[in-house]
Amino acid sequence: MARVPTASDEHVLDERGVIDATWVAATPGGFAVVDRMSSSVGFFSDGGEWLGRVGSAGEGPGEFSGDILHAVAVADRLWVPDVRHRRVNIIDIPSRTWLDSSPLDVLQGVPWALLSPGDEVLGAAVMSWGFGSEPRTMSLNLWTGEAMEPAFSWIVDEDRRGWASRTLVVEGTRQGTVAILDRHAGDIRVRDLAGNILERYAFGEDAIMELSEDDRIYLEAMRDPSSARQMRNLERRLGGLAAEVPPDVTRQLASAALGSRAEQPSPFNDRYPLLLDARFDPASETLWVARPLTADEMRELPVHLGWDVLAASARYWDAYSYDGSFRYRLEVPVGFILTDARDGRFYGYETDPLGTKHAVVLSVR
Repeated sequence: MARVPTASDEHVLDERGVIDATWVAATPGGFAVVDRMSSSVGFFSDGGEWLGRVGSAGEGPGEFSGDILHAVAVADRLWVPDVRHRRVNIIDIPSRTWLDSSPLDVLQGVPWALLSPGDEVLGAAVMSWGFGSEPRTMSLNLWTGEAMEPAFSWIVDEDRRGWASRTLVVEGTRQGTVAILDRHAGDIRVRDLAGNILERYAFGEDAIMELSEDDRIYLEAMRDPSSARQMRNLERRLGGLAAEVPPDVTRQLASAALGSRAEQPSPFNDRYPLLLDARFDPASETLWVARPLTADEMRELPVHLGWDVLAASARYWDAYSYDGSFRYRLEVPVGFILTDARDGRFYGYETDPLGTKHAVVLSVR
């Protein structure tokens, strides 16, 4: 439906240049692309026509650091968290102008995902750091107008099995709901904003794939270089806190965020996660469920992609009705990372074998 090419580094200041797409968010009448390299957000029409850019590198009003990673549209406003500057920035979508920013307390945790669980309501899934013997928790935080306040929370199971955290939080089936996906139990629970369970979707054990020893060796070899890069990048992002926290806490925060390798000598256990990702699209009343790529599928790919891309990729997304009945299966290009699903469309970015990213919008009607 729409594909926005990535500019080369020397064209970073080019009006239409998108250098490093980290998130694509649906907006009224189009979509927005978070560009980490140029510290800005580019706006496009539904068909991919360039509308304008908001932001630049810096620390003042209307400026971003190089650590803007995701965004969400709530009504006519786009919310963009900036971890290094410890604030959430607000952009007016119709006029494409920067409105304001609000403080973000990253010492309590960082927004792992942003969502809009209700009309003009901003929500964030916040992962705590979990120092020492403290259990790591995930909480749903809602914007009160002045700060993000926890609505409800739960303890995070540390058994990651080599993928990202076990539980994911996405928008629910209707206004005022969120969905919590347990990747390994194959369980999706829709809750209201007080944490009460309203609906539950469960997927059978027959969808779980057994991991062979060869699979574990192959996946671990792919994962190790990516994990080292993630640790370095996270330490860099948290470096701005060095003047405000005790010595060595930056490394502790990074270790807590990514999980202790010492406690997980073999992160790939005996099975693949049952589920990789899920999205509800209220407009079409569709539950989308993605399955992870198997080791054999990764080996057979005609191009080389890094673990950070493959671990978030799916070849197939299955469409279910809200009553749990299967509709059909959609095949997407491997390397396409879904970031938003609304109104019968997939929004995300695609990484090619050279590591270049392209913002992509797919029609799935």
